[in-house]
Amino acid sequence: MFDLHEGRQVQNKAKTSAADALFIKGDSVPDGKIWTIIAAALYPSVAETRVVLFERNAKDFGPYPITIPFSASLDTTIRYPMLTEGNEYLLLPGESITGRRIAATAGSTITLYFEFVESDLPYYSYIEPVRKLVSKRSSRILQAATGTGAAFSSPVIGPRGGDRRGESGSEPI
Repeated sequence: MFDLHEGRQVQNKAKTSAADALFIKGDSVPDGKIWTIIAAALYPSVAETRVVLFERNAKDFGPYPITIPFSASLDTTIRYPMLTEGNEYLLLPGESITGRRIAATAGSTITLYFEFVESDLPYYSYIEPVRKLVSKRSSRILQAATGTGAAFSSPVIGPRGGDRRGESGSEPI
């Protein structure tokens, strides 16, 4: 989750594994930052059909699965996506994502590619309190609805309109 102006900070990273590797781990999120992953994909250096998945590595524990293991026909041009339909995934400081395959074709590598927006992790969150605005009209309507006050004794609201200054004995509904 990032503010629209932070879209200027979109970054791309790609990491390639050693030959015959079963997984490739992405970079860890630096302290004081949040990464919103907006795209991630995994692809091999040779065409193969493998069970693949993505995992999240927590700072002290993990890995935790992000996607369900799925048998996919992979190619150097067909990438297995972590996110679809415009979804996003949030990584906190010290976390990273890993792309994993269950088996490897001899000599093949896998590449993890991801795009993310880096945001500063705020120290605190402040929400401006909303001033309670109650107009005379809404106050009267509320009183009439609840059966309290002078509005209950006079349920008929006067004619619409008013003088040139916008003042009138009654307000339009």
